[in-house]
Amino acid sequence: TAPATAGGQLQVAAGKVIDGPAYPWRGFMVDTGRRFWPVSLLQWLMDAMALNKMNVLHLHLSDYCRFAVESRVFPELTANLTGLQAGFYTQEDVAAIVSYGLERGIRVVPEIDLPGHARGLLPLEAAGLTFCSAEATRSQVYDDPSNSTFAVLEKLLTEMAEVFPDPVMNVGSDETRSTGPCTLANTAGLERKVLGLVEGLGKRPMAWVNALTTTKAASDFPKTILDTWATVYGMPPEVTSRGFDCISSTYMYLNHVTGSVGNYTNYWRDIADGVDPANAAHVLGGEVSMWTDDYCDINQCGAVQGPTPLAAALYGPEQDGRFGASIAGVVFPRASVGAGSLWRYNPALDAGSGDFVGRMARQNARMVARGLDTCPNDCSCDQLTRCGKPYLWDDNQNKFQRSAL
Repeated sequence: TAPATAGGQLQVAAGKVIDGPAYPWRGFMVDTGRRFWPVSLLQWLMDAMALNKMNVLHLHLSDYCRFAVESRVFPELTANLTGLQAGFYTQEDVAAIVSYGLERGIRVVPEIDLPGHARGLLPLEAAGLTFCSAEATRSQVYDDPSNSTFAVLEKLLTEMAEVFPDPVMNVGSDETRSTGPCTLANTAGLERKVLGLVEGLGKRPMAWVNALTTTKAASDFPKTILDTWATVYGMPPEVTSRGFDCISSTYMYLNHVTGSVGNYTNYWRDIADGVDPANAAHVLGGEVSMWTDDYCDINQCGAVQGPTPLAAALYGPEQDGRFGASIAGVVFPRASVGAGSLWRYNPALDAGSGDFVGRMARQNARMVARGLDTCPNDCSCDQLTRCGKPYLWDDNQNKFQRSAL
């Protein structure tokens, strides 16, 4: 090899770089079932994902605030998403998102969260969908004796299986609770019906780990991919020891803002830590996640009592530009660290070291050079501010709106 040039570049006559990912699933979970993400923001994200060697866009499409995809079978699902609540993807939008991802080596995996977190399905009550209670905060669906709930879900999921071509369909199954007629057995029964339906549609089912460790519904569907997200519900060592494939989202929540851009220790980790080597192949990879609870107009869109969310002022569609800038500042460059863990974790690298922070600064600079918005190096960003400057300020109703930075 030739000596390094003054600019720090190493010149060689010929060379070969050998590299490859440790995991086939290197994902980014987007919560658009609360605060809607415009198509342009998803395109920005997929460009950033590609630059960070991420290859799965996990769209969390339904939650407390909305069902975010047009249904032609049930058009009432999105009919009321107007004004402050406006925002959903037409089926043409979905096709464009999928195509945009494929051009960048990114697959799009849909998640329709059931049977909890289903408040976005309230417009389907008239069609026969039944909830666990009549409370104004109702958000969990009930497997009624007449089977009307499942009949509705069967039609909806059959349609969505055609809209989204990926071979995997995620059906959520997290954070259910026993209330009213929705006993643990009833909830487990509905989850089994849904998992069986997904398999019958020719898709591989995916769910949060609760489907195995809380209701145990996934026990009857061993091909289910399980997403571990909280230590209390089960981690990869337990899931893989039971013969299930899994991905890990634990500790990789980007909405848990840690302040300085250089605080990377939470995202640089061995996602297969503690997994028996004999079960290592069951760890398919992992995901970083950006939940949008903090951007709801009211706490969980009225499903749960609580204070006004931190970034409620950025909820409406008129704030899409500022919301996009806020998301960009919150997720990158921390998502780049998680992407590195999913590509090939190296325990010799200390995420708290100056060398590591420098590596991330250079990657962040590469993203900016490609025209991708991120939190600037040597700066702090959160949901409402970037480098100490607010996206939106309101003092005694005298509103001053700062342009997206």
